[in-house]
Amino acid sequence: RKLLACAVDDELISRVPRVRFLKTEEAEIRYLSSRQCELLLSDQSSPLWNLMLFVGLYTGMRIGELFALHWEDIDFERRVLTVRHSLVRGVMGSPKSRRVRHVPLAPELHDRLAPLAQPSGRVFKRRDGREFNHRQASYHLSKIAKRVGVGHVHWHMLRHTFATQLVGAGVPLRAVQVLLGHSDYRITERYAHVGEGSLRDAVAVLDACFGKLSPECGQHL
Repeated sequence: RKLLACAVDDELISRVPRVRFLKTEEAEIRYLSSRQCELLLSDQSSPLWNLMLFVGLYTGMRIGELFALHWEDIDFERRVLTVRHSLVRGVMGSPKSRRVRHVPLAPELHDRLAPLAQPSGRVFKRRDGREFNHRQASYHLSKIAKRVGVGHVHWHMLRHTFATQLVGAGVPLRAVQVLLGHSDYRITERYAHVGEGSLRDAVAVLDACFGKLSPECGQHL
């Protein structure tokens, strides 16, 4: 459908024909447990990749957004990180949703980044000045995961972990949507099942409410 839309822009066709979307099963969301996160962050073999892991878990940023992060994007006084760009295949562009978003810095993340702060420049950069790429990121993450015994991990799992940890702690889905930068609320709803415990707690208050009613109430039904 996207290709057809581009063809219209290039005047190769006059309109986009109707395209029926195929129905597919929703992919399973894989995320890390708190213990697995601790193990990953405990590895100090590569400070740069360890820091990138830390930022990814605490912000839910995509790998391309991490590559594009500049020190100017972090306001340490206000304790806010702004996601402005994404670096994909060497091309700097806007984030996937094409929306700038602001992520508050958790105390742990603020304390980790503040001593390293620079006036400007990339937060994550190679010594030779070249750009990082996804293959390198996957390679280093796999090495770290294997070293600490976590198993197969990919960078997007950090984003899923960020979301599931928030939802599991009772953070409203709307807040998680804003932090992740989802343009469609239905995408965020994929994490709703993680918050089933808080939903049970919410329904449990009915016992306290209805328990105050007189036993005779049911006789009038």
